[in-house]
Amino acid sequence: MTDEFKGNNKTIGVANLFYKRNKYYAEALSEDTDGDGTPDTRKIDVIDNNIFEFVYYGKVDNEFNSIWLDSNSLKYGSSNGVYGLDCAVDCFEGFRNEMKQNLFLSTNQDGYIFDDPYLSNIRCFKSFSLGGQTRYNNHLHTLSKNFFYFLIQNKLYNSIKDFKSFVSTFLDFFHKEGRRKPLTKVAWQKSSKSDIFSTGLFFSIADLHGGDDKQKSDFINSKNFSLYRQTASNWGFSISLQCPWIMIFNPLSTSYKIIDILKYNNIYNNKTLYKIKYNKLYITEIVDLKINLTSMYNNFVEDFPIRKTLSSCSYNKVSKCVEKRKTLDQNSFYDHFTNFELISLYVDIRNLEEGDKFGPAEIARIKQKAEFYYFSIDKPNSTGYNNCVDYVNKQFRSLFYTKEGGLNNHIYRQSLKNTEEQ
Repeated sequence: MTDEFKGNNKTIGVANLFYKRNKYYAEALSEDTDGDGTPDTRKIDVIDNNIFEFVYYGKVDNEFNSIWLDSNSLKYGSSNGVYGLDCAVDCFEGFRNEMKQNLFLSTNQDGYIFDDPYLSNIRCFKSFSLGGQTRYNNHLHTLSKNFFYFLIQNKLYNSIKDFKSFVSTFLDFFHKEGRRKPLTKVAWQKSSKSDIFSTGLFFSIADLHGGDDKQKSDFINSKNFSLYRQTASNWGFSISLQCPWIMIFNPLSTSYKIIDILKYNNIYNNKTLYKIKYNKLYITEIVDLKINLTSMYNNFVEDFPIRKTLSSCSYNKVSKCVEKRKTLDQNSFYDHFTNFELISLYVDIRNLEEGDKFGPAEIARIKQKAEFYYFSIDKPNSTGYNNCVDYVNKQFRSLFYTKEGGLNNHIYRQSLKNTEEQ
């Protein structure tokens, strides 16, 4: 049984909250090997899913491409409360059945209880939700509204005469907002705005609050917790350190109980998992950008249908002109942007989403190389387009090696610190 942890988001004082949270992270779910209360190294069955690149688990593949679960890979469990990646759902059902059987066959000497609110009769309170796409759509709607407010604040709405000037003005706005409020789904999926449950790999068996350490203590101190932890591991699940009631499916598990399930789904490691069960977002992202910008412009036209201008007349007079804006359909998009101009625009937007990591010279190089790939054959077609987007994606994907908060960045900063101390 662990100590009782009392930190929560309402704890008064930053230092006090830091102390209480640090106590939880240092002592919760640790192993006491010699009986003196000293926590040993955490097992792989407990994962700190807020550390380094693990925050992207299920959101990116092994090459750090943003991914999205293929709808053909989704499956319901025996109850509608369980929904997610097909093989993960099968393993969750195996876990739940084994928990039920172990409790049924247990004796008084085992010390288990049958009235635990969460660990006696296992239920799934949260799993995959189709709301992931809705969350992204809502994010785009909010981004549009923020942009329109920017136009009103700076009185710029009247200066937008067509779609091209709309996009140019949006880029001015996006220079400040791009990193915090991404436009592309590639960047959004890697942001904190994307829900972990959109991956299909996470299952919550309680409706508790992750910001309340007291609730975590009560859950961990359940007499059934050790059984839960071991059974989850048997079926290929790790437990979240932040929220121990959240189970995380791990296709690299060596448990014999899940081997047949993985083989049935042609999964032999997490690389094949991402290859056959998920889609790479960057492949359709430039087409999606065209759709999203067109939709955003049409919303702008709906909110600002009239453009007022002044024109000079004879005898030094000025007259007011009223111009009614027109919406844009997908077919007329290329009246304003060529295919390659769209790709060039995508490069600019991705760079802003990554915090302007590439300078003007590097961006010019990326655009030039992307143009080469796009027009590498006599007439641009899907092959030239795919080569182009593959190249552009590779450039921005490489930035994760130096990204703040990542493992490589941590190692680099630690090496600098060690050098300074010598």
